[in-house]
Amino acid sequence: MQRAMGALSVLSAAMGVVSLCAALLHLGLDRVSGRREHLWLGVAALGIVQLAIGNAMAYEADTAAAALRAQALALTCAAPVVIGFLRFTSHVTGARILPLELFCGTLVTGATVGVLIAPELFFAEPVQVTRIDALGVEFVRVQMTAWTTLLLPPLLANYVIVTCLFWKHRNQFEDPLWIVGSVGVWTLTTLNDTAVGFGLYDGPFLVVFGYLFFLSTFTVLLVRRFVGSLDRMEATNEELQRVVDERTLDLRNKDLQVAHGARMATVGTLSAGLAREIQQPLREVSARIDDVAHDFGLLGSSGEIEARVADARAGIERIRSIVSELLHVARRDGGEFGAVNLNRVIENVLPIVRHEARDRTRLTTELGDIPTVEGDERLLGQILLNLVLNAIQAIPEDGTADAHHVVVGTEAALPNVRLVVQDTGPGIPDEVRDHVFEPFFSTKSPSEAVGLGLAVTRQLVERHRGTIAIESSPKGTRLVVELPSSDEVAP
Repeated sequence: MQRAMGALSVLSAAMGVVSLCAALLHLGLDRVSGRREHLWLGVAALGIVQLAIGNAMAYEADTAAAALRAQALALTCAAPVVIGFLRFTSHVTGARILPLELFCGTLVTGATVGVLIAPELFFAEPVQVTRIDALGVEFVRVQMTAWTTLLLPPLLANYVIVTCLFWKHRNQFEDPLWIVGSVGVWTLTTLNDTAVGFGLYDGPFLVVFGYLFFLSTFTVLLVRRFVGSLDRMEATNEELQRVVDERTLDLRNKDLQVAHGARMATVGTLSAGLAREIQQPLREVSARIDDVAHDFGLLGSSGEIEARVADARAGIERIRSIVSELLHVARRDGGEFGAVNLNRVIENVLPIVRHEARDRTRLTTELGDIPTVEGDERLLGQILLNLVLNAIQAIPEDGTADAHHVVVGTEAALPNVRLVVQDTGPGIPDEVRDHVFEPFFSTKSPSEAVGLGLAVTRQLVERHRGTIAIESSPKGTRLVVELPSSDEVAP
């Protein structure tokens, strides 16, 4: 006899342990997913843990005091079980059952408080002995009073209403028959335990088993939904990453278009000066050719003719060189990144801007022994062109060109290569200096003339994984660009 009773107690306690694990699982899922149905299913599971412990104690009760403690513990589980179950039903089905929740919640909470304060109102002697002959089980229980009987109709109505709600919303679930069936099993086991508690017949307490069946069904459902949400989230992240990659590529292309627009704007500012620069050699060529024609007419000496033809060819070559560099800067298509000799870029670009500097300042270079940098030669030329033009335009046109100078220099600062453009202009005021790299920033005062292309210049420098810094004082401004060097040695 004692052995069979011990087995039922152990089985009930084991189901309590399983319920505790389920409670911890759903409370953890609530923290991770933020879905309230996990919270309330976990709350109901904690109530079932309490009920399982009470049942295990009831199977071992052999006195009225032990039976009273066991049955009181089992009855006070009604509050977390009923409230958790109703809140879970509301969240998982979307049904609005607030009046039912308030009524049943108030009822079971009041009953729990009553059992804790005055258990004699709900349980009374004499004790009854329950025998389950098929299992060889015998235990003592106390009788329930009329106060306990008053709890039964609303609680049973609660189960009926909830069962109907799950049936009504069964199409929301992947396996509706399992859902409705699990609720039905829990309802039947609750009726069984009510009948056993009131002594209507002798049998084991089964509601813990009914709840575990219900819990297993919904755990599979909710975990499946959670995993499905993770899969959808992963797919969404992959899609977002694809969109980000596409947008990033689009932005890079837009940056190149902006850079090209800045190049074309810069070239436009140079066009008038270049026209004057080209007119002079053209006049020289025209005059020399006229002289050659005249000399041929007079049958002059061949040596003098050859010298004049050589002068004409030099003028033509000068025109070709200037136009070639202009087209090189203005070409629309971006080149590929590779090893670039920054000194050679400077030598190619500076002839284009010398006419701009002619009436303002002396333009000189201090080129160091540097390695190559990794970059696009055309974009690096644009960086240099913008910086030099800003330096030249920072110097006022006051007819004292010999008193000012703009120095373009390079030096190795391994692992970087440093490009320095320094002028002897009036400097940049502190309140302006923090804004010179902002898009569309411009100034009108001669002492603040730093606005041409610096926003685009910084974008181009950052595209080359470099940095740009500005130092300024009343004696002049120094712009320093640092670019990562490549592994090659500059030729």
